[in-house]
Amino acid sequence: MKEFKEEQKMRQWWLWALLIAVAGVWVWDLIQQILGLKPTDIAGLFVGFFIIGPVLIFFYTLKLKTEFNADGIRINYSILANRRIKWEDVKELEIVRYGFVGYGLRFSFKYGIVYNTHGNMGLFIKNKKSGKLLIGTQHPEEVNQVVKQYIQ
Repeated sequence: MKEFKEEQKMRQWWLWALLIAVAGVWVWDLIQQILGLKPTDIAGLFVGFFIIGPVLIFFYTLKLKTEFNADGIRINYSILANRRIKWEDVKELEIVRYGFVGYGLRFSFKYGIVYNTHGNMGLFIKNKKSGKLLIGTQHPEEVNQVVKQYIQ
């Protein structure tokens, strides 16, 4: 039986423009302090090193990994979520086109828990044990083919 793996990253241009702009303001402030053009601001240094830096690293390393195989579906969203769904626990599966539900790990009344990085296509799952969830995908046709073979 065919297996499928997909890895998605947060690479929206507007998100990175915003993050880099915020980091740029901090770096410019830091340069001015180093050159003596501005008095040293300990709070600003703290914010940059302990908040802006880690946020940039977090978004850069954030990955949604989805794997479909004979055991079931495995979802790993970096440090945010790690979940396995066995095929026998699946009640319903459907590839859906959804409106904007936000990026990251979200909750939607319509779809339940949403794992998404970008796009508007995903695998909607109704689970026998734990409700419903949506996994975003950039390859809906391939995902549909793979899940059909395991559900039948």
